[in-house]
Amino acid sequence: LNVKIISQCPNPYIFQKLSQIRLEGNELEILPANLFQQNVDLQTIYLQHNKIHSLGDGIFYNLLNLADLRLSHNYLQNLHQQAFKGMIR
Repeated sequence: LNVKIISQCPNPYIFQKLSQIRLEGNELEILPANLFQQNVDLQTIYLQHNKIHSLGDGIFYNLLNLADLRLSHNYLQNLHQQAFKGMIR
């Protein structure tokens, strides 16, 4: 999935069964806590060049197949200590 110029995250259910999500270069500021929970098959998430300012508790929970996560060029100020819980292989 490759979407351009959005400011709010789409419904998390559209991400089911995807192996790659490309949301780079948008206006995203907030990522809902359940955004990726329905997709254990995700291997790639591109979120660089947005306006994301925080990562909440368990945002990437249970993404055991995730191999490439790109968050550069955002406004990250708050990183919850459990943001990456459940990702250890």
